[in-house]
Amino acid sequence: MRLGLIGAGGHWQEYVPTLREVEGMHLAAVAPAGPDEALGRFDTAAGVTPETTRHADHRTLLAAGDVDAVQVCVRPHRTAAVVAECLRAGIPVMADKPLAMNEAELAELWRVHRETGVFLSATHMYRKRH
Repeated sequence: MRLGLIGAGGHWQEYVPTLREVEGMHLAAVAPAGPDEALGRFDTAAGVTPETTRHADHRTLLAAGDVDAVQVCVRPHRTAAVVAECLRAGIPVMADKPLAMNEAELAELWRVHRETGVFLSATHMYRKRH
């Protein structure tokens, strides 16, 4: 499975266990979440190899069609819009929470999800005390 990573903020390293646990999973493409994020941020990301495609932005990643799913790790005020773009592109999404900043954004995201039928999941990491 070819995973794409959009953004290097929030809980962006949550995909790492999946690379180890899912046979054939690899980080196929990365893209910054916006102009305030440098592509170089991905230089030390787990799973990045010389074969990992580096896109200038998330729209070129989505248009390239070289991923089977994406993890979206953008600033919270951008999550709903970026996730909706991914769903419209037919690409399943795992996204940092919150999925939306208000009820109107959430309703629109839910509408797009229902309309496209594309898988959508919010990443809710299990947290425990040691």
